[in-house]
Amino acid sequence: MKPEALQSYLTDYFDGKCPKSKALYEEAKKAIPGAVQHNQAFSFPFPLAFNKAGGAHLEDVDGNQYIDFLQGGGSTLLGTNPPVVLEKVKELLDECGPVTCLFHEYELKLARFIIDRYPGIDMVRLLGSGTAAVVIEPLGPESGTRPLDYDYCQKVRELCDKYDALLIFDEVVTGFRTAMGGAQEYFGVTPDLTVLGKVIAGGYPAAGALGGKREYMERLAGGIGGKKGKKAHVGGTLAANPLSSLAGYYTLVELEKTNGVEKAGRLGDRLTRGLRNLIKKYKLPYVAYNQGSMVHIETTGPILFDINILKFWQLPGKIKEIYRRKDVMVNIGAAFMAEGLVTVGGSRMFTNAAFTEEIVDDALLRFERVFKNVEGV
Repeated sequence: MKPEALQSYLTDYFDGKCPKSKALYEEAKKAIPGAVQHNQAFSFPFPLAFNKAGGAHLEDVDGNQYIDFLQGGGSTLLGTNPPVVLEKVKELLDECGPVTCLFHEYELKLARFIIDRYPGIDMVRLLGSGTAAVVIEPLGPESGTRPLDYDYCQKVRELCDKYDALLIFDEVVTGFRTAMGGAQEYFGVTPDLTVLGKVIAGGYPAAGALGGKREYMERLAGGIGGKKGKKAHVGGTLAANPLSSLAGYYTLVELEKTNGVEKAGRLGDRLTRGLRNLIKKYKLPYVAYNQGSMVHIETTGPILFDINILKFWQLPGKIKEIYRRKDVMVNIGAAFMAEGLVTVGGSRMFTNAAFTEEIVDDALLRFERVFKNVEGV
């Protein structure tokens, strides 16, 4: 960013239009390590506090409006707080509340929905989050930030079969976003175990799942169920709670009924084409690409550095350059935010079924205002 443009964003927007967020940040520093509970919440020069969300938009505590490309870390494929799901959630809260620690019919409905669509899943354990052992993200590390060749997953499958090793797909981000059957449906590669994240609860809390082939999943049976002999005991008080199970089930049903995955993907294509046109127009050394509704824009390329610890004499210079580029990306992210664009670290955007062509085109006008203020333009 041009220094005068960055300073204008910091002074005119963050200091001038976000006083309540800044005050909350100053108080949060006294009570919360780093002032936020989630790393995606922090942004330069300080984290903004949001209190309203719906569809493709957000509003902060100062009343500023934003286009939401963060989308709960990619979990809200129908859009934030879709009414069709909210009504079902209200009914559930009236009937039994969010959690009982006992069996509820929507545990079964959600599990059945996933099993019927994922080639590599015969059984499902619903958990409190999507974190598990990770072998491979099928689109590449960091949600496809470093994309893989199309046949990469198939070659990994062949090696696992050759050496009698389990293949685990981390589909925390790609699940239901790449296709209704996830990246395994898209690539035609069946893993032994699959990790699914918060998308299966439509953005409601305490959601994740581990699914896979019956021979492995029966070792994870709760209580006294499942195979005799060695078992891994997994679970948690909020695992498979009625609220998340019901919200997830109706989110996925609506997503399939409205062909939401394809719609979100087409809008991701439109956003990417627009970004590429702007990059060409302003002759910027950027790269924009997407995998359906997951859109990436590389403005500094800090992840592209090869860190070889055997060449230790090169490390100080490379690490210094990585941090320099990271600072530049942080500044770009602040400019995006000031233009009303909430992104994932200034380098990734998620579209969803609540977006429209008009919203995407509006976003591109905002991106262009930032690009005009880049050094060298």
